[in-house]
Amino acid sequence: MKKVFSLLLLPITITFPIVSISCTQTYDASVVFSLFKEINNFPRVSNNEERVAEFANWLSQKLTNSGANVTSNVGDGNLYAIKGTPKVCFQAHMDMVGSKVNGSNFDFENDPIECVTDGDWIHSINYETTCGADDGIGCAMILAMFQQFDNIEAIFTTHEEDTMEGALTIPTNLIQANKLINLDSEDDKYVTIGCNGGTSIDGVFSIATTSELSGFTPVTISITGGLGGHSGVDIHKGRCNTLKSIFYLLFRVKNEITSNTMLIHDVQRIGTIADNAIPSDASCQLYIPTANKNEIINCMQEVFANDIKPLYPLENALQISITNDSFSSTNALDLTSSNLLINNINFAPDGMYKYNEQYKMSDQSTNFWEVSINENEVTLGWLNRGLSNALLNDLKSKEIAFLNIFSSTCNIDSSYDPWEPSTNNQLANIFTSYANDSSNKMELCVTAGGLETAILCTKYPLCDMISIGPNIENAHTANERLSIKSTEKIFNLVSRFFNQL
Repeated sequence: MKKVFSLLLLPITITFPIVSISCTQTYDASVVFSLFKEINNFPRVSNNEERVAEFANWLSQKLTNSGANVTSNVGDGNLYAIKGTPKVCFQAHMDMVGSKVNGSNFDFENDPIECVTDGDWIHSINYETTCGADDGIGCAMILAMFQQFDNIEAIFTTHEEDTMEGALTIPTNLIQANKLINLDSEDDKYVTIGCNGGTSIDGVFSIATTSELSGFTPVTISITGGLGGHSGVDIHKGRCNTLKSIFYLLFRVKNEITSNTMLIHDVQRIGTIADNAIPSDASCQLYIPTANKNEIINCMQEVFANDIKPLYPLENALQISITNDSFSSTNALDLTSSNLLINNINFAPDGMYKYNEQYKMSDQSTNFWEVSINENEVTLGWLNRGLSNALLNDLKSKEIAFLNIFSSTCNIDSSYDPWEPSTNNQLANIFTSYANDSSNKMELCVTAGGLETAILCTKYPLCDMISIGPNIENAHTANERLSIKSTEKIFNLVSRFFNQL
């Protein structure tokens, strides 16, 4: 729920008084990379509360050893640290998105993330999983700052990658400084001063099942190898949502083979299962009529080759597989319920709806990320993003109308308002001027993702806030990688800036 990418951002012309700060000292960033390696020993995927708590305990001990006073379990498991009289509050989140390639046996519940150095980049071995940079590198930089500076405070939050519950439960009397720097952006050319708000929505409805499956053959259809990506900053790129593509395929085949009766057994996302990640791999288990089996399979392959893959010319690894299977339970959605999904899921709201020319980003989009079947219920899920509450409400209305097809209610799981850019953000001016004076050209921007500053700025309206960070590519995917030089640049820039305030 965040991040900054250069293709999405446009500098905003804002005039402030210039503040001159000298910038000659160099700080050794090797401690940051050492801490980042230690951090990756802790599996900390969102909602894995036990593992995130273990990581928080480790953070607490490190901060205490640096001379900080630490308060644990602030709000929903957050960590707060203070050392002296703080000039700046730094903020990062402890959880991460756990994404892995299709077929990987990596266990995000227990396995540490092992990374390699590849030129200027750090990534997981063979790009098997996310590398933990989002936002492990932010946590590492803050720890390093506490080890070398006094008069500093920090908040480490939970649930940033799913509900934002960590930031939402931060009390309004915690932060002492009047400046806050969030270290969760992903492009070192920009100082972020605004972002989309977000709403997580789902609908649950009942379905009927059948065990009368004589004359049917069980098969599994998988569409895999999509680029996926961050559902905020990558949504405008028109990448394949494999979950929707599965249902487009079924819809086409059902209508082209009029005698075809397909009964859905289950639908699954493979690899990354997060509302803020575009589905890159998905599968559907279903029963097809044995008498039409070859005709149906041939039609599926033709529809994929002729009408799905050509829609995504940059997704070279996108592929389909259709295999005979045997399922653990011998039941399926009945014909009425199967047709209800096949006829309609392809038309579920998804993707970018509005593009903001001023900021060169999507300012209204939704990620259709979930179709899950649990006994006699189906759950559909979306993550909406918008630069105004009006845009978020418009998306909600679209989803309510769609859910009416299934006689389903619309549930809001979590919500946060947009962070609207302000012309009175003195911290943004000071930091940007300082960066430019030190030959690190940075510009102000707004991002299509979501940042916890959107929540914190409403709790602390008198505290100026910005978000910055090193270059991270392909966040929320197994291709995630972190730039070494950019990390050194941001760590030095922030350290020098803080030291001379």
